[in-house]
Amino acid sequence: MATDSSPPRISIIIAMIIVTASTLFTLKFIFESYFLAITEETTHEKMDFSREELTKLRAGEAARLSTGTMPIDKAILSFSAGGRLDTMTNAGTDLTPQPSTDHGALIGWLRAPNQAASAEAQAAEDLAASIAAAAASAAIDAGADAQGHP
Repeated sequence: MATDSSPPRISIIIAMIIVTASTLFTLKFIFESYFLAITEETTHEKMDFSREELTKLRAGEAARLSTGTMPIDKAILSFSAGGRLDTMTNAGTDLTPQPSTDHGALIGWLRAPNQAASAEAQAAEDLAASIAAAAASAAIDAGADAQGHP
């Protein structure tokens, strides 16, 4: 088996280290300047508008706010006079918050089981089962009467 006993070429290793480090250092500045230029260009494209366009836009928004079913000035006054509760009481049941009667989310928690909710759910299940049993026995009785059996 042959082995190489020559000394390592330190000069080539050092040259490769210098070339690699200078390449990485140069590429860092090239990429930073490229991304900065692209970011500034994109920002300039998005923010490029004239004062006339901005004035027209604001005038259009002000016109839409002052016209309509209720101008914004009257809406602000009515809201400040009555508040949200006045609007909610006149809104009807579609917008007013209602308490939930669904206790399904409260059942089955291992850390804090809700006994009242699970008892209520069990009672509802028992009621449904008794109604189903009564309907089934009524159907059986109706079938027996139809066949002539007492």
